[in-house]
Amino acid sequence: ALIKDAGSESLKSTLKWTSEARIAFETIKQDMQTAPGLATPDYTKPFLLYVANRHDMYASAVLMQDTCSGRRKQPIAYYSAKLDNVAQGWPPCYQGLAALHYAYEKASVITMGYPVTIYTHHKISELINRGKFVLNQARCLQYMPLLTYPDVVIKRCTTTNPANSIPFEFEGEPHCCIAEVSRYTKLRPDLESTPFNQSDVTYFVDGSCFRDYLGNHAAFAVVEKVDDRFETVKAEKCNQPCSAQLAELKALTEACKLASGQVATIYTDSAYAHGVCHLFGSVWRQRGFKKTDGTPILHGKQINELISAMMLPSKLAIVKCPAHRKGNCDVIRGNNAADEAAKSASRCEEAILTPVISLEPVITPEDIILIQEKAEKSEQQCWRKRGATMDSSGLWRSHEGLIVAPVSLLTMLISESHGPDHCGRTEVLKRLNKQGYWSPYLKAMVEEVIDQCDICAENNVKKGITVPAGHIPVPEGPFKHLVIDYVDMIKSVHGKRYMLVIIDRFSRWIEAVPSKDLGSETVVKFLVREVIPRFGIPSEISSDNGPAFVEKVLKGVLQQLRIKQRLGSVYHPQSQGMVERANLTLKSKICKICACTNLNWIDALPLALMSYRMQTNRSTHLSPHEVLTGRPMPAPQLRGPHKGPSLEQLELEFKSYIKQLTSIHKAIYLQEKRKELVSSAGADGPVVPGDQVYIKVFRRKWHEPRREGPYKVVRATPTAVQVEGGSTWHHLTHCTKVKDKTQGSIVSDVTNRHDGRGKEGRAKPDNSSVLDNTRGSDGGAGGGEDGDDGRGADRRPITRAYARRLGQRRGSTP
Repeated sequence: ALIKDAGSESLKSTLKWTSEARIAFETIKQDMQTAPGLATPDYTKPFLLYVANRHDMYASAVLMQDTCSGRRKQPIAYYSAKLDNVAQGWPPCYQGLAALHYAYEKASVITMGYPVTIYTHHKISELINRGKFVLNQARCLQYMPLLTYPDVVIKRCTTTNPANSIPFEFEGEPHCCIAEVSRYTKLRPDLESTPFNQSDVTYFVDGSCFRDYLGNHAAFAVVEKVDDRFETVKAEKCNQPCSAQLAELKALTEACKLASGQVATIYTDSAYAHGVCHLFGSVWRQRGFKKTDGTPILHGKQINELISAMMLPSKLAIVKCPAHRKGNCDVIRGNNAADEAAKSASRCEEAILTPVISLEPVITPEDIILIQEKAEKSEQQCWRKRGATMDSSGLWRSHEGLIVAPVSLLTMLISESHGPDHCGRTEVLKRLNKQGYWSPYLKAMVEEVIDQCDICAENNVKKGITVPAGHIPVPEGPFKHLVIDYVDMIKSVHGKRYMLVIIDRFSRWIEAVPSKDLGSETVVKFLVREVIPRFGIPSEISSDNGPAFVEKVLKGVLQQLRIKQRLGSVYHPQSQGMVERANLTLKSKICKICACTNLNWIDALPLALMSYRMQTNRSTHLSPHEVLTGRPMPAPQLRGPHKGPSLEQLELEFKSYIKQLTSIHKAIYLQEKRKELVSSAGADGPVVPGDQVYIKVFRRKWHEPRREGPYKVVRATPTAVQVEGGSTWHHLTHCTKVKDKTQGSIVSDVTNRHDGRGKEGRAKPDNSSVLDNTRGSDGGAGGGEDGDDGRGADRRPITRAYARRLGQRRGSTP
């Protein structure tokens, strides 16, 4: 306490010496001078293990050995622990078995197979051999080796057990373990499993449960034997949720309550209910009606109620009888009577009411005539030009006898034919033809309605926006623009599986280094320690959108060095085509070198890099080493007897070679620069900011849409777009453009009347103009306005009342 008050780490603090401190110091000195409390094990003497189980469900044990004099025993180790949840529900004798098994496992660390004698108050052999009603198979197999271990001898402790200094009344005294187990297993001492010879009442109980269209139905019944007949004493339907097992428990509970104060014999055909009364009920009650994992048991409340009801009869016998048997004996007849009574109580006698729906008749020819009469004059003139005539009933028909559908009706017909399966244009036309409808605007309106369908735009298989290959300007010099990428080599060597590759876009010079992961730290170290000190700081670095290239660590370093980072389009490796092609060539070279030299890929990497740097490029006709240094890479060559030209001639040729190389370099640069100017001066791409696009989903399941969107384009290039809410670039081949909503809709052009636009704002009545308008629009998904007339009623069935309202609405238009 003095050291704690002064501070254990303060070595120069002053301690206030008191009388209590002096007494404690002297006590420590005396304890250090005396022998230790626990002895050191002597493996020349047998070990003695005393085991006891406390009634509060704890196991305790003491490992001892005789002293040199042999007059007393000295402890070597003490053990104590709480029994597990399963053992806590056992009778005390079986708790002692669990405590013995625990103590031996702990003490075997010290005994190490040397002879040990275990002293306990219980007969372990009888508990293990007759424990089928308490121990499961796994526990029996776990405890059985205690009887077969060659180093173990189990004896009955007839004296006070050192493991428990306060013995209980059932410890330290001889008793019959089987009788104790039987007493703790039974819910009441006089509970019998065989019928009494003389009973005041004899009951048969049963439960029933079945399921129909209304749900589960359960009930129970109690039948009493009176003379030679069986009378239903109680039959009741159970509230849901209720299973057949719960109904059986309810039946037993009611039978015990009915037999209060009498000698009763109760028959049940449920093995579950019989087991609760004779085997499991006592164990569950001691556990608090909980499972081994601590969760409540099933039907715990009803079991507790059943146990309370079992105490009401003066004598009780619960007997298991066979179920669903045929015969004339009283037990079979009584059980069948209880079964029938329970089934009768559970039957549903409610009337089945079939809902009646008043269906409105489908549209009739009279309704169509009404709609045709309200059509525009220009629309009727178009019908006549295309060969349609009015029959004797006043119904317009085409030259093939098909009913002419006005534009107001055609939109609904197309939407219903499109249906919940969202079939294609050809199938919609076939369905309308089978229904007997025709219109000069049919094909154009089918195209427009399907183009405006969002579900089709998201799920149909269609090609993205086709664009020519983009052009990336050639840098002004070597190591101005680098392209970086990771390669998975699959096979790990020295803990390194990946390869980081960097290539210069001007000279095609390549650098690569092995890596153990795909982290950004490797990229930063490789740039700062290898590339930049040897070749200088580049102006731009391009890469894909991998995690290593978008982390803040790499972005911070590039910002400090004022290097511009360019990220390619997602799921479009062509954006980094140069490094992707270099990866393929480099891996091919490594594979061949490994096959030829038996080296691993890390040892073969320098040879592959040297081969790549000295290899002539097909586009520049120079090797990366020549572009960078102005001379071929020195390499061993087979020389013949020819000596070659003189030194002066070689110097002249070298000067000429340098001039020619410089002129080629200048020509290539100017050529690529002109390509850049031409591409930058070209027209805008197919998508501009403000357009709506759908984006292809690459990682999708079969029930998910193929595209998501539409999204608004905020930035666009001739080959890629950036949408609202995201920072990544999407290549146009992965996008589908939504139809421009500012263009006139065919349906609105035909149906709008006197809206101030004049004749120029309407669609021409001839079919060719409508088809030309359709072909001139973009073929992508979407495009129509959601507020077009008739679109909100596309899914409504065409009825007579709706047709009349539609005709009246069109007739009221000025």
